Amino acid sequence: MDKEFSEKQAQKNQALGEVAALASRKHFGLSMTLVTENYQKADLPHNIEVRMIGYDRYGLRVYKKDDASRRVVGVVIPRGKERGPYRLAGWIVAADARQDRWEMAPWGGRPMYAVPQEHLRPMSELENLISGPIEAEKKIYAQYELF
Repeated sequence: MDKEFSEKQAQKNQALGEVAALASRKHFGLSMTLVTENYQKADLPHNIEVRMIGYDRYGLRVYKKDDASRRVVGVVIPRGKERGPYRLAGWIVAADARQDRWEMAPWGGRPMYAVPQEHLRPMSELENLISGPIEAEKKIYAQYELF
């Protein structure tokens, strides 16, 4: 039963991660392309990785394996608010997140840096940085249909 719960929760988290990426695409005015199985490349153009933040009080997760130059955006999708509205909490360059004070491994899980939301940069800064031309996107079609 625990394994079944874990698999269902992992699937839900993956789906919510896609929702977070779509919310970010909408915010930046990018095409609403649904991408699946995208673990090595950035989620969005301009080297942007999107991470879901599950609670208003949680920090943005950045992992040691993350590309140091990646711009990591946090989208808050609290439990019970999966249908929105979503809040883009801010962003940070992965290298800047790697501070000892933010390092943790909750419940003995994989080590990460949990950057408090008050230490994230405002979305307006990222908007200004990426206001130039968007690099060409290779369309990757979804492996499933939403509805």
